[in-house]
Amino acid sequence: MPQPPHQTDRSRRTQLALRDAVMQLALEKGMEQVTVRDITERAGIDRSTFYLHFGDKRALLEASRRQLIDELVAQGGSSETVGGRILAAFRHMAGHAVAYRVLLASADPEVDRRLHDYLAEHVERAFHEHIRTAGTPSAPPADFRVDLFAQYVAGGLRAIARWWLEEGMPYPPEDMAAMVLRLLPAGAGARTAAPAE
Repeated sequence: MPQPPHQTDRSRRTQLALRDAVMQLALEKGMEQVTVRDITERAGIDRSTFYLHFGDKRALLEASRRQLIDELVAQGGSSETVGGRILAAFRHMAGHAVAYRVLLASADPEVDRRLHDYLAEHVERAFHEHIRTAGTPSAPPADFRVDLFAQYVAGGLRAIARWWLEEGMPYPPEDMAAMVLRLLPAGAGARTAAPAE
């Protein structure tokens, strides 16, 4: 749900209400059982307003997922360390637990693939940025495959995040970030300063 400059506060509130409603309902009933009527009733808006913003429930869900991941990437991007980015991710997930539970529990293979690819792309980009700014001492061995590393990390992070959310977030974000940081492979050459942010 990108927010163009001309978008009003009311429009943003409407889209946020729709996002919250679709995520809650998808978790409660499963997306296949959710109707536009369910969403609009939960959000407290009429159907015509829904259709001003979205063509159908799938478009709303997809826009909600993209916005959530974009917010996550923006928060993580403000940190200069791998640990800080991981901490930002767990803090963001804690603040939007229902939405992330829906996002990470998707039974739709296309949605699952898109999420994985999106995360892997950002892991790879962050890795290259780290190497560019950290210089050669941090560079990985010549035979290190950044694309495979990104796939590995994206899959692992998704699995850990899903477990953490399904278990009711038994550890605070700071502890999760520290544990995940210790799990990263040493061969990645990543600057792994502890998440002290």
